[in-house]
Amino acid sequence: MGQLVNHQAVATALGLSIPTVQKYVAVLDRLFLVRSLSPWFTNRRSRLIKSPKLHTLDSGLLATLRDADPEAIRSDRTRLGPLLECFVVGEFHLE
Repeated sequence: MGQLVNHQAVATALGLSIPTVQKYVAVLDRLFLVRSLSPWFTNRRSRLIKSPKLHTLDSGLLATLRDADPEAIRSDRTRLGPLLECFVVGEFHLE
């Protein structure tokens, strides 16, 4: 599931410093567990700052963390969207 990156909020919630959170995210990126995707836009003169999205690359891990077993997905179809997004990003992940 892709979420906008906000290192300040994560650091506050975990009681860590922002550089520590950034280092942990970098380690997860090197382990191919998450991927930071920069936003795509064409207006170079815009002062609007776009935040990258952080995607989990392992859909099975995400399903486990979200308690999304087949029965839960059958009863609540909104659980499928984030898992499908995770799967697609993981399949298109190239380096």
